[in-house]
Amino acid sequence: MGAAIAELMEEDPESWRRSDLVITTKIFWGGDGVNEKGLSKKHIMEGVENSLKNLKLSYVDLLFCHRPDPLTPTATVVRAMTDVVRSGKATSWGTSEWSAQQIT
Repeated sequence: MGAAIAELMEEDPESWRRSDLVITTKIFWGGDGVNEKGLSKKHIMEGVENSLKNLKLSYVDLLFCHRPDPLTPTATVVRAMTDVVRSGKATSWGTSEWSAQQIT
């Protein structure tokens, strides 16, 4: 995806400006290791770095917590995602497959 974005921006920089795009990614799965899935702070931070590297971008507009992680307290997830936004690696974050009960 990063190569496609770069190619489009190179071909026609007026039509494909980064400021006109909303780019999202999601966090949960990543690998088979114990710290390569879920929503621990470690996995969130490393997952964001990997996504940005793959996308060849310095930030995304929206980072999703793909599904709830029963092993990680919601407060931990909120703090980690807040840290990602404060670091400038995402402009905002949200959830995708969470029920209202799982958010509260």
